[in-house]
Amino acid sequence: MVSYFPDWATTVGKMLAVQDGRGHKHVMVMCDTCKEARDVDLAAIVETKGADFSLINRRARCRLTAGCKGWNRFRYQSGVMRPLWTDRQADGWIELEWQIRKRGFEARQRAAEVLRESRPPKPRR
Repeated sequence: MVSYFPDWATTVGKMLAVQDGRGHKHVMVMCDTCKEARDVDLAAIVETKGADFSLINRRARCRLTAGCKGWNRFRYQSGVMRPLWTDRQADGWIELEWQIRKRGFEARQRAAEVLRESRPPKPRR
């Protein structure tokens, strides 16, 4: 089977070994909500997770903007910045977000029904 990603992008250790003349690591993180983006500190990830850790199909809550509730997703550079996730994984994330929103909508509907039922009837004039 042919990999969807280049070999150098499969682990953070390999990503750290690949850099251009300016020391650019070819890996970024971007929030899907606040749209903030930064280069990834691959050395810090290697320190905490190990060189064999992979960013493929990973995401984390936004830490780029204080208070942002978005998701940080990783991208690698191969001419242009490309996603470090598969379409299948993105579909899973979309489904998960839809389920969360659906549960929130249903909870708001139930709360509104309870409030309507608990209101005393308006007095007649």
